[in-house]
Amino acid sequence: MDRDAAEMAEQTPGDLADRTDQHITAYRSAARPAQLHPADAAAVDALLAGQTGGAALLPADLAERRGGVEAVLGLLDRDGAGRDESAADLTARTMDAVRAARQRERVAQQIDMLREGPPSAGVSLRQVFSAAAILLLGVTLLLPVMQQSRNNAMQAACATNLGVVAQAFGTYASDHAGVFPRAASVAGSSWWNVGQPDAVTPNGEVRSNSAHLYLLVRGGYVSADRLACQGNADAARGGQMTVRQWDWSSPLSVSYSYQNQFTPQVLRADDAMPNLAVLADKNPLFVPRAGRLVFDPRARITDASRQHGGAGQNVLRIDGSAAWTIMPNFAPEREGREKPDIFWAAAQMPTDHRYTGRELPDGVNRDAFLVP
Repeated sequence: MDRDAAEMAEQTPGDLADRTDQHITAYRSAARPAQLHPADAAAVDALLAGQTGGAALLPADLAERRGGVEAVLGLLDRDGAGRDESAADLTARTMDAVRAARQRERVAQQIDMLREGPPSAGVSLRQVFSAAAILLLGVTLLLPVMQQSRNNAMQAACATNLGVVAQAFGTYASDHAGVFPRAASVAGSSWWNVGQPDAVTPNGEVRSNSAHLYLLVRGGYVSADRLACQGNADAARGGQMTVRQWDWSSPLSVSYSYQNQFTPQVLRADDAMPNLAVLADKNPLFVPRAGRLVFDPRARITDASRQHGGAGQNVLRIDGSAAWTIMPNFAPEREGREKPDIFWAAAQMPTDHRYTGRELPDGVNRDAFLVP
């Protein structure tokens, strides 16, 4: 009995219910009713005969059986009091008790799952924060890489455009006795009236330097898309530009700065220095204000073009080669100069360092001064 009690104490209510269910099923299917152990049967007979005054009234070999038999009879007295039920009724009640025990066990398991959280129901708040931190770290590391890749792609596209424009310059010069694009103009007149009503006078005189460059589009030497830098979000493209126009429609839409063409001499392919800068991303010294170009006094002549985030600019030389430069100049030893030629600035800087739109390079074939 002690061993059986110990085993039962280690079992859950569900285990006991299952064992009870198995015993009842076995009892119902048995060929003959189950019988008590002979020693237990003798103890029951002695107790029922009224020989229960004490352990001494039972034979010595039955004394150890007395406790278990009395406990069973006590249960029968408690549960069967006032009832006259058959074996079938007792079986039914037993099965109800079994089902109730199973139900209580299931409810207890569900409560435990709600307290602890089912493993497959989701993740803990700590796991969410950890995942968010990892994601944030990944984005922080990847964004600069992605931005740099995007900038590199823009620089490459811009360099490709300049390569095509170089061919257009060569074809135009061949068709015009070696002279680079230059419309009718008066030397020393204003060159920054880009996209303004007075950019072209009634007699056909241009007062916008970009109007000289636009001759490549008017003459069909290059498409307007090739003169639109990827780094300029306001660049005019394709259908926005036609061969009947004389100039870009606004300062914002111009992407490149061209060698100043308001000089007494013309720019010639066979007379200019081979490394002379002739075209580059837009000059940062001049910015649009109220629809017109003006000089920005905060800008420095060593600043890079704004079109590539201030990282540098693509520059086209008159010999047809294009290069990416961080500083707005080429090495002096490559040009036979004693000092670098900063192609944003005129050779003769105004005394007050403020441009008026009439400044000129010191020789159009020797000194680069790229303006819108």
